[in-house]
Amino acid sequence: MRVPVVDARGVPLMQCTPPTARAGLRDRTARPKRNKLGLVYLQLTDEQVPDHQPLVVGIDPGSSYEGYSVVGTQDTVCHRMLEAPTPLKQAVETRRRRARRQRLWRRACRGPAAPRIAWHAHRACRPRHAAAGPPQPAWCSSLRRSCR
Repeated sequence: MRVPVVDARGVPLMQCTPPTARAGLRDRTARPKRNKLGLVYLQLTDEQVPDHQPLVVGIDPGSSYEGYSVVGTQDTVCHRMLEAPTPLKQAVETRRRRARRQRLWRRACRGPAAPRIAWHAHRACRPRHAAAGPPQPAWCSSLRRSCR
């Protein structure tokens, strides 16, 4: 937990920890204030040179949880972990199912062939005159069986 701090002019500064806030109240270097929402913050009594820490926001979009953190140069200001939205979870689950289905071993199609393939098979392997013509290749019989 952090306590918000403003300087004597009301400019926000870096937050401090509760022990530091208690020490400031005890030493009379800060006084407690309340904002419009009723939240307590500290206002420093003496002038301060503004020395802001650069802050960086980090986002980790995970599949089930999303992580957010705000980090300064000296310490971590806050970090949160939120549950991912339901559509994202469902999308990840279907992707896992699809990947699992792709890992199954491949086997020949046992269903009827596509109509265009069946037409080509019928045309290429149509019975020729019994007496004339070369014999049909061996693949014709298997193709004809799959196109029924």
